Amino acid sequence: MDKTIIIFSTITLVNVVLSTAKSILTVRASRETAALINAISYGFYSLVVKQMATVSTETVVIVTVMANLIGVYFSMWLLDKFKKDMFWKITVIPEIKNFENIRRELIENDLGFNEYKVNTKYGNQMALDIFSQTQYKSKKIKSILDSNGRVKYHIQEIKNQL
Repeated sequence: MDKTIIIFSTITLVNVVLSTAKSILTVRASRETAALINAISYGFYSLVVKQMATVSTETVVIVTVMANLIGVYFSMWLLDKFKKDMFWKITVIPEIKNFENIRRELIENDLGFNEYKVNTKYGNQMALDIFSQTQYKSKKIKSILDSNGRVKYHIQEIKNQL
């Protein structure tokens, strides 16, 4: 493989990772972080544009498609790894036949919850407010709910406010 194609492929992949991070962080991060990632991303993009002139159109298209398939997935995975854990409350009103099983699995997995009665158009049911402080616990809760049939739930982020 030609050295020029290797260089172009590498900078295109890095550009895709930076561009994806830019898109996500522009929405999620502070103004300072958004400005910094935008400056880096657009600055790096100028390298890609300059390098495009040195390779064929077919190579540009193929490398760009492949870089996007790999780079978008990788950058989203990487940002998830650095994502700060948040505190979530998951409200669940399971079918009566699933309530005890869900409750038991939550206790077995040391997951915090409150249980209470609710009145619905279908009569009295039991509800659960399940609390998750980490991504690991959230995945465990989702697994428990998924393994108990079609359980519908509502998720709310708990923020510190007074």
